[in-house]
Amino acid sequence: MYCWKLGEKGKFELYANGNSVMSAYAKAAHADGRKIDTRFAQLIKNTESEGELELVYQSHNGLILTEKLDLANGIPIASCVLSDVSGEEVETNYLVPLVISADQKGEL
Repeated sequence: MYCWKLGEKGKFELYANGNSVMSAYAKAAHADGRKIDTRFAQLIKNTESEGELELVYQSHNGLILTEKLDLANGIPIASCVLSDVSGEEVETNYLVPLVISADQKGEL
């Protein structure tokens, strides 16, 4: 059984049968060149529900990244949305919901 948990320093982790199997973070770039990386942004909202997470991060440049870590029929899924401080979604150059860290801890 899988579940998502909030990690440290802007990272989140996927657990399988109680063991951490993946550590990751998210990042995105607005079409105007501004960027956000969850490792360096401020976590402003954390909603947990039955192994799923919704994390909202704000960067110093006014970008908001909403990371949704879900389980669909037991399968882990990650998605994210980029918006500005007004809540309006913005055009992106890239939007990466899972940047996997090198410090892997186990196998799926």
